[in-house]
Amino acid sequence: MSALTPTALVAELDRYIVNQRDAKRALALALRNRERRRRIEPALGTLSQPPHVLLSGPSGVGKTTLALRAAELVNAPLIRVDVAWLQERDGVGRGVQRIVSDLVEIAVRRSGENAEVTAAIAQVEEQGIVLLDDIDRLAPRDQGEHLDTSGEVLQRALIPVLDGAEVVTRFGPLRTEHLLFIATGAFTTIKTSDLTPELLGRFPVRAELASLDVEDFEHILSAPERSLRDHYVALLAADGIMVEFDPTALSEIARVAAELNAHGEDLGARRLVHVLERVLEDLSFAEPAPSGVCRIDVGYVLEAVGDLAEEQDLGQFIL
Repeated sequence: MSALTPTALVAELDRYIVNQRDAKRALALALRNRERRRRIEPALGTLSQPPHVLLSGPSGVGKTTLALRAAELVNAPLIRVDVAWLQERDGVGRGVQRIVSDLVEIAVRRSGENAEVTAAIAQVEEQGIVLLDDIDRLAPRDQGEHLDTSGEVLQRALIPVLDGAEVVTRFGPLRTEHLLFIATGAFTTIKTSDLTPELLGRFPVRAELASLDVEDFEHILSAPERSLRDHYVALLAADGIMVEFDPTALSEIARVAAELNAHGEDLGARRLVHVLERVLEDLSFAEPAPSGVCRIDVGYVLEAVGDLAEEQDLGQFIL
């Protein structure tokens, strides 16, 4: 386990992810309390609840990214599972076994080809993280003539593993008392309370992520380490196309993305990728690569995507 304190982990997350302080604090405390729970007297440890985390909020606001980055920072083996995949498995119990087995395999690969399976199992038992994407899919849904409650079967199947149980994997048995589950969901048409009380009670650490605005988009484009701007500059530089963004261009890209989200489906920060792809499309096709540095200013952006303050037909821009 990393020696990062909750405060230090939040500070590290701030370097890569904009805002969402409540969610960062929730993850940092859950990871630290998992470690604390492992170190206390076993009789007391069994009385405390595993600090599983539920992150809710609109699409594209950083739920999954936060979990992935936190796992990377504390050097914990993580497996990401889409709930839809789990629902499609041939038998719920088999799907849960597969998750844990795959997590052990990930730990073996992380440790190198000569890693002992027993050591990998121990690492997963103590530090493993299971990221359950789209947990809201398990809530009952109105199907017109009837209410689809099939997700409740999977909710019940997850409870023993969340509480702590022995799971037989292809590598051998593994205890799940200290596995940390992080569940995410948009909860756009349903509420978190639509999950069964039994499952919801197993996620005592909760945080709701806020929607992103223009200012957030500007920060995402330029402020964090490995920013979106830096990503696209590096992509084009790989083909010898040198690009430089004027600050006014980044502000305009952020404004366009926010406008599109407001007039269509809110894709969160994913909308920035859509706009950037449009802005850089011609340069991406340039053959041969332009000589010198191509400066992207506000005029270039407006020519590429149009001025949405005057443009009323958004159909060509909205996904």
